[in-house]
Amino acid sequence: MGLAVSELPPAPPLHRMYLKTAGDRVAVEQACLAGGFLGLGWGYRWRSQPPPKVIAWEKYIDWAEGKWPGEMGSVRRLRDADGLVWTRADGVYYLARFDDEWEHRVGDPYDRLDLNNVRPARIEKVGAETEVPGGVVRRFSRQGQAFCRVWDESAARYSALLWARRTGEPYDWRPSVDEVLDTLLSPFDVQDLVAAYLQAKRGWLLFPSRLSDSTAAYEYVLRDPGTGHSYAVQVKTGESSIELGGLSLAGGLAGWVVFSTTNAYRGRRPRHVEELERGELLRFMIEHRSAIPPIVDTWLETASDAAEASR
Repeated sequence: MGLAVSELPPAPPLHRMYLKTAGDRVAVEQACLAGGFLGLGWGYRWRSQPPPKVIAWEKYIDWAEGKWPGEMGSVRRLRDADGLVWTRADGVYYLARFDDEWEHRVGDPYDRLDLNNVRPARIEKVGAETEVPGGVVRRFSRQGQAFCRVWDESAARYSALLWARRTGEPYDWRPSVDEVLDTLLSPFDVQDLVAAYLQAKRGWLLFPSRLSDSTAAYEYVLRDPGTGHSYAVQVKTGESSIELGGLSLAGGLAGWVVFSTTNAYRGRRPRHVEELERGELLRFMIEHRSAIPPIVDTWLETASDAAEASR
């Protein structure tokens, strides 16, 4: 038996950070990764020389708020943050945890790279975006603040599991397979799982360029290469429901495939709408580990009943 939802371990705070300042981007990334720290710009400038060796937070923030009013949010969050941090360098994702307090560093290379506000950190290389929670990847695809909180409990729990595996730290929690699907996968991860199922089991083709967070009615469209027919897919998790009666064949669609982790369907189901069975998707997760998203596979490695369910 897995843990009840109320017994889930607390999710650590999770953050996203751009390694981007006014300095050369590649040099900034290399300096952070090689030096074992994560940093931002907004460096203090002195009228006297040489600059002071230690800059107190109160002195710095008073000066910086006067020079860049309203722009110190990322620096404040960097100073106060705990938990885990995702960052990206040259397309590769890294997971980090701060191991010391905020510092305002001066001299080379910090002044040259506009990289003065730093936090020493342990940084672990993760790899391509397929290893990263969907909610985190999407935070990197949007413009925004240099350092921000990622409000996604599924992503936070997975990041904690990944951190434990990378560092050898204990992560003494074994969810059930049902909990993996119901609680631990983010909405984006479940969307990816359904897309993997339809491609692997039915041979349908997904066109990534059609994916859009702004699409209200469906997550993506797949095409059956045997018939040329296109099918829209809608996936919901948790309490979000699917209104079956509103799924029309507009736009040349041949049909719909829908899936709700909680069976939250509303209205009468039209003949052109297929409800993907939960049991079928669970069997696919267990029996086709090499075809599922890496995040799902990693969670299943920890599942208490995954081996038994595969027999």
